[in-house]
Amino acid sequence: MAKQVKQEPEVIDCKNLLALDLGTISTGYAWFVDGKLKEHGTIKAKDKDPWDRIHKIKEELNFLEFYHFKFTLVIENPFIHAKNAQGRLVTFALHGVIRELFYGNNIYGIDNKTWKKVVTGDGNATPAQYKAYIDMQYEPTASEDEAAAIGVGAGFLMTEGNARGANPYAD
Repeated sequence: MAKQVKQEPEVIDCKNLLALDLGTISTGYAWFVDGKLKEHGTIKAKDKDPWDRIHKIKEELNFLEFYHFKFTLVIENPFIHAKNAQGRLVTFALHGVIRELFYGNNIYGIDNKTWKKVVTGDGNATPAQYKAYIDMQYEPTASEDEAAAIGVGAGFLMTEGNARGANPYAD
């Protein structure tokens, strides 16, 4: 009988972490360096055509300065609340486009309820609730999408990142 070797969990490099709350009309982003929030914002795409909105979000992310660094990308897993097939298709297309844009970086997903539970203590926190919490714990945000991106990054750093050996809070 062959001896089983315990496989160590993958260690995640969280020196530079980009967290995204992807939306086809508004996408929030948060940039963490060594576990500390450095930059955050919202990209709005108001085009009528959903494919034009995806292109705008991709182009805006492409021009942000952190794009030039090797980093870990964390995206909130697709939360499909679209009531029609077209809405679901556009949401999945956006996720695919962003994964392709940042191909070559480590890419992870985190569930909506997971980051909300870790960051606010309530996995069912409403956008207004998590925005109020993020604004108080970090710094004021301009939108719920921006606050969600900060929550995605913070939640990942406190759960998955630490579980896999990344500890950005260690001295």
